[in-house]
Parts: sequence; structure tokens; C-alpha cells
Amino acid sequence: MLFLYVATAIVFVFFILLYALYKYTFARVKPRKLNSAYMKKKLTIKPHLEAVMKNIDRFSKVEFEQVSIVSYDGLKLVGNYYESCEGAPLFIFFHGYRSSALRDGSGGFWHLTKKGYNVLLVDQRSHGKSDGRTISFGINERRDCISWINYVINRFGKDVKIILMGVSMGASTVLMASEQGLPDNVKGIVADCGYSSPKKIIKSEIKQMKMPACILYPLAKLSARIFGGFNLDGADTCMAVSKCSVPILIIHGEGDRFVPYYMAKEIVDACRCDVTFLSVPNAGHAMSFYQDMQGYTKALDDFAVKILK
Repeated sequence: MLFLYVATAIVFVFFILLYALYKYTFARVKPRKLNSAYMKKKLTIKPHLEAVMKNIDRFSKVEFEQVSIVSYDGLKLVGNYYESCEGAPLFIFFHGYRSSALRDGSGGFWHLTKKGYNVLLVDQRSHGKSDGRTISFGINERRDCISWINYVINRFGKDVKIILMGVSMGASTVLMASEQGLPDNVKGIVADCGYSSPKKIIKSEIKQMKMPACILYPLAKLSARIFGGFNLDGADTCMAVSKCSVPILIIHGEGDRFVPYYMAKEIVDACRCDVTFLSVPNAGHAMSFYQDMQGYTKALDDFAVKILK
């Protein structure tokens, strides 16, 4: 009887630890207010704090149309649509892990709208106004990407030209979506500081915390399966781009400490399509636009002109 009690206690504690790991890594969190005090804590933003906050403030005052769709698994997903010119090519933008389009899209948004593109900024599942309780590092989100593409085509017509764009987890989301069967409307993909696979980025973060990835990763995978209902090994960015046929622009900061720079090289090397790589010296995570605005916008413009001919 004592053995049974001890075994039950051990199993109970094990599941408590698994749930804590799930909450820490995959669960939705309450959004932070994007003010200067909070942004100062973000080391990659510090050197560009004034420019980032200025763009966020301007961005938040721009009028938009709120739109929504229903995901493949019944979640309400919300996005903000900004129209610059009727019938213009349209960028669908996906933000990063526990972030927002307001923050991650604050720089590129101004350039895209100034160039006359229409922009749809989506709240990824389990972020912002979208439903959901689990963040799956692009595994479920890649299917949401296809749903947003279909929404745009159904609304704006079969001739609408679409460019997918993402930052961080959003970058990997759009890259992994490329193996889902993109319609001909999708002319290209822009991926800023994406990771080469969900598995690799989680292992990388575990190692940065000076903890054993060989032990914690299997536990994280198990917690995702039990409490999140998804397989953490269910998608791979490099595998996806090896099957992709549309042109891709990869952007990555050489000073990125969150998504290591070598992952960009892995993605580029895996591509079998037309790929362009912009490497930005000294840029931290998701800060390539602010580190080198001229180089970033030129690469974006040149890529868009090439694929939209």
C-alpha cells in the first residue's frame, strides 16, 4: 500500500512539473503594454528604443478594418487590414512568439504602406484578440497561414497578388506554411530572423539557460503533446523550404542572441527555390530593420519588384 501511495505521489509531481513546463513554454500569456519602461527591458530593442517607440505610437493611431476568420480547429483568428490602394499587392504579416504585429511590424509597416502595398497584420493564435491557449511555434500556425491566404483570395479575387512576411516565430510560420500547398497568388515569402525548426529553437533556449537539453526537450515535447495537443517535431522549417517553389527573402541579424544566426544559414542552404539572403551586421533579434533601414528596405523593394513582375 505504501508503494502505491509513493508511486501515485511521484506520478502526480511529474505531471505537475510537466504542466509547469507547458505553461512556461507554450501557454498563452497576458499581453504586456508596449511602453518605454517595458521595452527598456528588451536588450535587443535598447539601442533603437526611441525609433521603435515612435513607430509603435504612429502605428497605433492608423485606421484599419478589423477582420476575422475561423481556423481549421474552430478558433476565431483576428487581423487588422490596412488598405493603401485598391487592387494593390497585399502583404500578410505574422508576428513572433509572445509578441504582436504592433511591435514586430512597427518598422516595415510604414515602408510597405508608403510603397502602396496593402497590409494584413494578423494576431497569431493565442495572441492578441485571436482565440487559443497554446502557442505551437509555427506547427499549428502554419495551417492558420493557409486560412488567411484563402480569406484574402476569397475577399479580393483570384487575381490578388500575395506576399507572406513574418518575424521570428512568424518567419518560421510562413516558411513552414510553404509546404502546405500555396496557391499561385502567393508570389514570395519574406522571413526575418526565423528558426530552422521548433525543435532546434527550444533546444537552443534550453542550452542558453545552462540546462540539459537532452533531458528537458523530451519533457517539453511530452508536455506539448499532453497539454497542448500537438507534436513538437511535427514540422521543420528546413524541410519545408526544401520543397518550396516560390522565391524567398531571408533576413537575419548577425547579433541575434535569441534565434542564432547559424539557423538562417541552415534555412538558406536548405532552399531549393530562388533565395535571397540579407545578413545584417550587429543587429539583434528582430532589429534588422532598425539596425540597417536602408539595406533592409532596399532588399525588400528589390525582392518585391522581382517577384511581382
